[in-house]
Amino acid sequence: MSAIVSHTKQNGYIPNSSFERFNVSVGGTSQLTSKFALTSNLSFSNTLQHGPLLGGDNPASLFARTLYMGRSWPSQDMPTTNPANNSSVFFVSSAQADNPL
Repeated sequence: MSAIVSHTKQNGYIPNSSFERFNVSVGGTSQLTSKFALTSNLSFSNTLQHGPLLGGDNPASLFARTLYMGRSWPSQDMPTTNPANNSSVFFVSSAQADNPL
């Protein structure tokens, strides 16, 4: 039989961001006969994540959004909207990420 309890709490490097998780797990194996064993496991996890608000309906975290941007890209020189119809011209599909500018 085994039992595990864990707790993790982190403050993010982005202001007003944090992550906290609490886990409990219990499991074991019972040898019923010489040829038959019963194994079971029960676990519970509670996660709480705080971060800055994102635009639109994008569920991605702010950190995940930064993975789309290359560090050496001149983002200040990149266009943000199409002047003809005012739509976003961000290089990633709008379903995947918001334009960060």
